[in-house]
Amino acid sequence: MEASKIVPLAAGVPQREDDGSGDAVLLALRMPLLTKEQVARHYSFSIRWVELQLVKGMPSRMIGGRRRFDLDAVDRWLRDTYGSR
Repeated sequence: MEASKIVPLAAGVPQREDDGSGDAVLLALRMPLLTKEQVARHYSFSIRWVELQLVKGMPSRMIGGRRRFDLDAVDRWLRDTYGSR
């Protein structure tokens, strides 16, 4: 069996590769890291709410001196912290 080719990922777009069988194979889905403004917009809360959640331990990372959020990690943290809706 031939090794899979690595296909560059576009932010938030599933990448598919034809494996020769006629079926497209889903390789990966990578969500982009978001700013606090984008996180606030996603959850329909204020930017201040996001800042308050940071104090409570919302996961984020600093990249190039700017804070970024992985939406999957934030979703898990919100579920664990506040329970599912």
